[in-house]
This record gives sequence, C-alpha cells and structure tokens, in this order.
Amino acid sequence: MWQKDPNIYYQDFIERIEAASYLFFVASAFIFASIFFFQVLRGAHYYERSERNRLYLLTARAARGDILDAYGKRMAGTMSEYGVVFYPFEQTKSDLDETIAKISSILRSPQSKIAAAVLGSIRSGRLAELAPSLSREQLFAIKEDQDSLPGISVTGISDRVYSDEQINSHLIGYIGEADTAFLEKTSHLGYRRGDIIGRAGLESLYDGYLRGDDGGWQIEVDVLGKQRRFLNYISPRKGYNIKLFIDGELQRTAYEAIAQTGRTGAAVAIEPSTGKVRLFVSVPGYRSSAAFSPFESTGKFWKDVLNDPAKPLLNRAASGLYPPGSVFKIATFVTALQKKVPPETTYFCGGKFDYGSRTFRCWKKEGHGRLDLAGALTNSCNVYFYNLGLRLGGEEILKTARAMQFGRATQVDFPHERSGSIPAKLPSHGGGESINVAIGQGAILVTPMQMAQIAAAVAVRGRVMKPIIAETASTRAGESILLNAPSKISEISLPDEVWDRLDSALASAVSDGTGRACRIDGVRVAGKTGTAQNPHGNDHAWFVCYASRAGTPASPEIALAVLVDTGGSGGAVAAPIARRILEKYFDLRPRPVAAVDYGD
Repeated sequence: MWQKDPNIYYQDFIERIEAASYLFFVASAFIFASIFFFQVLRGAHYYERSERNRLYLLTARAARGDILDAYGKRMAGTMSEYGVVFYPFEQTKSDLDETIAKISSILRSPQSKIAAAVLGSIRSGRLAELAPSLSREQLFAIKEDQDSLPGISVTGISDRVYSDEQINSHLIGYIGEADTAFLEKTSHLGYRRGDIIGRAGLESLYDGYLRGDDGGWQIEVDVLGKQRRFLNYISPRKGYNIKLFIDGELQRTAYEAIAQTGRTGAAVAIEPSTGKVRLFVSVPGYRSSAAFSPFESTGKFWKDVLNDPAKPLLNRAASGLYPPGSVFKIATFVTALQKKVPPETTYFCGGKFDYGSRTFRCWKKEGHGRLDLAGALTNSCNVYFYNLGLRLGGEEILKTARAMQFGRATQVDFPHERSGSIPAKLPSHGGGESINVAIGQGAILVTPMQMAQIAAAVAVRGRVMKPIIAETASTRAGESILLNAPSKISEISLPDEVWDRLDSALASAVSDGTGRACRIDGVRVAGKTGTAQNPHGNDHAWFVCYASRAGTPASPEIALAVLVDTGGSGGAVAAPIARRILEKYFDLRPRPVAAVDYGD
C-alpha cells in the first residue's frame, strides 16, 4: 500500500502553523489597536460617557437675571416657588415611618398618600414629588425639622414676574420653552431640550446674559438606572441683571395716554445727543407672565391674543408700518431749501388744488390763504406742498428723505425691527405721484422708532445716533459688562441756514400752528403734526417733536414720536398725548387742554 512521504506531512504541518500564526497575529493586532483606540485615543471621551451614565443630574434651574429701568426699578424678575421631594437613599424602616408622619402633618396631607409616594419612590429608585408648592409656614416648618426628616428636600421652581406687564410687554417680551427649531440652531451654545429661553423682546435679544447657569443634584445610578445615593449639589448661578435707559414712569404715562383714546398706537422717545431710548411702548400690550408659566396652562392666553382684532402681539413701536403723512413735509421743506427755493416764495391755498382731472384737497376746507414756506410748514398746508412737489419733483424729495433716514432701520438693540420703505423710483404717471410724495402719502412707510430717530437727528442738526435701550449687564458680585454706548451711525449734512429755518418753522408749528395742543409753559417744543391717509379705515394720527427747557442754551433733551393708529387728526389726538409725555419727562404738573382740532 502506498504511503505519503513524511516530508509532505511535515510541510503541511508547517503551513498550518504559519497560517494559524498569521491569523493570531492579525487578531492580536486588531485587539491591541482597538484597545489603543478606545483606551488611549478615545479614553477620555468614553470615560466621560461612563461617568455620565453613572451620574444623573437632577437639574435645578438658574433664576433669570432681572431687567431694570434707568432708575433701578425692576421691570422683570424671578419669583421662586418651593416644593418638597423625597430621596429614596439609605432609609431605614424607623426613619421612614417617622418621616412620613412628620411630613404629612406639615403638608396637611393624608399619611396614606405620602406613604404611597414614598414607597413607590423606594421601589422605583427614583425621586418622588410630595408637594409642588409650599406655603411660607410649611417651608419654615420643614427647614426647622430638616435634621429629623431624612430623605426630604425642598426644591425651588422659578416663575417670571413682570411689573406693569401690559405696559412693558412689547419692550420686555416673554419667555418660553426652547423648541426643536431653536435647539437645532443653537445646540453649539449649550442650549438643551427643556431649557426656558427668551422668546420675544429684550428677553430674547439678551437671553445669553439673562438665563444664568443651571445647577442641580448629582445622583449616582446603577446599571438599571435606579438612583442609589446623593453625591453633590451644584448651586445654580443667577443670570446677569440688565439695566436699561428706559424710564418706567414715562412708560406708564405714555401707555395710559394712548389707551385713553380707545385706539391702538405707539410712542418712542430718544435722547438726541446720546441715542438713549427713554420710552418704548406699544398699545395694546399683553400679559407677559401668561405667555408661559410652570403653574398654569397658557392655551387660553394664546387663543385670546391671536384672535384679538386689536392684535396685541404686534409691536407697533418697532414693527408697525405706517404712512408718515404730513410729518414727511419736513423732508419736502428741506428739499426746497436745498434746491434754492426762496423761503419767501408764496402760494395761495383755497382749500383745494386741481391737477389734470384730479382734485387734491387741503385739510383746511376753507383754505389758508397766501403762505410762505415757513408758514406752510407751521400750518401744514397741503396745497403749498402740492405746489412744491410739482416744482421739485418727487424723485428729489425722496432723495432727501433717504438721506434723512426715512425707510432705513435705526439699528436699535431690539429684535425684529422693520425698516419701512421708500420707493426706489416713482412710476411715470405724471405729477400726481410727486404731489402725493410731497405730503408723505403713497408707497412711503415708516415706524414710530424710525420717526423718533429722525426727530432726534433734526434736534442735533443732523447727527444720527444709534438708538440704544440696554446699558449694562451685571452680577451680584459686582461684575459689569457695558452692552451699549452712544455712537453716531451717520450724518445729515445741511447748511446751518437750513437747520435754522427748519427749527424755527417746527417751533412755530407748536407755538402758533397745528401742534398748539403740545404747547407747554417753560418748555420749548418744536414739532410736526401728521394725519396719514389709511386705505383700510380712519386716518392715522402722528406727532413728532423735540424739546428742551425754555431759556437753556443746551441742545434739546428729548425727541419723541407718537402714533395713534386710526386716531384721526395728529393735531387733535397725537399732540396732546405728546404734551402729557413731555410734562412727565420735565416733571411738570399736567394742565387740562381743551379738545380743539388745530389741524393736520
């Protein structure tokens, strides 16, 4: 019988050994590479993950910082509500019986109910909430007996509270829970699901300062996720307090004055030399505290405000767009002087102006008679400005308006400001468009914030300051961050003669013209009324002005824009509101004003 050569057997054995060795080497290399990768290169990462799996953080929300007015009065703050929880760690039977008896007595809750919650907590290895809200007496009783209540702890829940919340709602805004869309955009900033964030107004813009750093209880858990013992408590750190340039008392005065007309509207006031915003209100407001609360449902609130025909969520001060009406005559007046129209040029107003087949009317039906340029602005004569529109051309007026900041965002530190609009070019429909542009009608739209900035720029002869609302962010420890400082963003360059004539005409409009309802003893007010046509209803009432104490050489102290939505005549409705605001600002005793319509 034939037999295989022994050398062949040996060779086959060697080949098998080599193959096994190669496989062993590859497997060992793979194992060692994996160990090196997971233990050395990624060791820190997986150690951190294992620690997170071992440690559970029961979050204690940080209180949001306060929002304060210019005088330190709190406009938004945090109210702490206290509850009580049970920790199921290292409890003995005797401890439990005594704890249940004592805590049920303090909470005035049946022992059976407390016992069920406590025993359920022990079985599940999870914390149990025994009471979501404690009275002051209950809180003190637990604190006094804390040493004899093992496993019992008081927890804090923060609720946002607002002073004069409807008055300040559009300025301050409201808070709410971070939604998915927000988290996708801000995950790199440390926001997490369940975080409470600012959703509107300054609460939103300065959320990074206001929200603070959360703390909580570090709890050890086993592989099944059961909580085993309490390890550490990390104190939450309250957010920064934000101090504003806003005058809270001026806010209340303006809001109440507009609300008393029964109309919606807005008012904005700015210090001309610095850009500091002293007043920012929109009427009507809403209950900021009702927009989000950990203690009550907000469904009815949102249903009510969304269905309210007055649109209380619309911020008319920064986002409401309105035709400027006769306030725009300021730009037409400046254009006339720049184009060398002699100031003594006169036109006759008989109450109407015929152009082609159309008739354009003045607000004063019987007419103003013959007026010069200053008299036309003082008395807001439409017919005079119709003539100017044809003489100058609408394009030239719009060019001046753009240079004066009409149709441009103010750059105020406030979210969702709208810029308004100025036509890039007028349609070729003859002189009718120029006639409309000359009195601020047509496709021109502005916001009250924008009009306040323009009034402030006129007050300081063309220096356009950035409006600033928030001043500083500060902590209890005294750390302070300057958020905004006065800064010039542009310059309106006009000859001194133009500024002199414009200032004189605006002062005459208040002392002798359509703005007489804003005359104040001891205060020099220069302003312009406006009655803007509204295709959807009654005319809008405007009044813009700047003011200083009479006889003082300093530049004007305050610039103001008042809008009353569908309010009618600017002279009869908006100017008296401005007077009340200025009387409050200059700390003067309000005087009664007869309900007289001094005109457009």
